[in-house]
Amino acid sequence: MRIILLCALFLATLGTILYQVKTGIDIRQSKLATLESEISKTEREIAVLEAEWAYLSRPERIMELSYRLLGMRPIAKSRVLTIDAIPMRLVPEFKDRVVGPGQMRLAAGDSIAPKLYLFSEIYRSGATQP
Repeated sequence: MRIILLCALFLATLGTILYQVKTGIDIRQSKLATLESEISKTEREIAVLEAEWAYLSRPERIMELSYRLLGMRPIAKSRVLTIDAIPMRLVPEFKDRVVGPGQMRLAAGDSIAPKLYLFSEIYRSGATQP
């Protein structure tokens, strides 16, 4: 008799556990279905927004808006320069102005310019300043 009661109690416990697992799985499946539907809805919205962006950013539309609203005109071909027409920047020579590490001597035209100390940590470590 005890064995029958123990078996019935054991089966009731297993049935309860099985029911709880089943309901937990059902809840998770419904959440998964909800998330999948939200994902597909968001993907459709993204596709619509990309199509709208492609429509609104057409070059002919941008040109018409820039002409009408901003008064912009295309650049004339006569205003486009070749690369040879652009003056190149001159790189100054500093060889005659270098005195020591991190120090530069004023050039003839730089009499009003302040003294330049490039490496101030050298001076803090005990080196002499000019």
